[in-house]
Amino acid sequence: MLKPKSISRFVVSLALIFISVVITYAISYRFIPSFSIPITISFSTCIIIYLLYRWRIEPPAYDYEFRNLRAINLQSPLISDVYLDMDNFYSLEFESLIIIINKIIANNCNAIVECGSGISTVIIGSLLKQRNKGHLYSLEH
Repeated sequence: MLKPKSISRFVVSLALIFISVVITYAISYRFIPSFSIPITISFSTCIIIYLLYRWRIEPPAYDYEFRNLRAINLQSPLISDVYLDMDNFYSLEFESLIIIINKIIANNCNAIVECGSGISTVIIGSLLKQRNKGHLYSLEH
């Protein structure tokens, strides 16, 4: 969906596009009658591509939060009975934790060593507990 700055600007842009296409057709028909339609179509396509590029929708600034909420939702079976303190700024992001969990499952890991315990320790430990195999070693200072 296009998102120009204002409706009046959008209407003026459409009017200018129409006028420029008509002028292009008239000039090309005057000098090269056999190629007037292909020239006009090419010109119109260039204008439309330019405007689509110019009016493209920027991704919202809260995209990070949506990805993080999606990751938390995917991990909800592992954290259903555990309280997680999510105010810690040093914790591993849930989106990154999904990658780690997928690698543990795909590679059938039985021994996992991590540096620093936190939310990842609880979730990986819960995964190993559900699988009924494996050990988690967490190094802490």
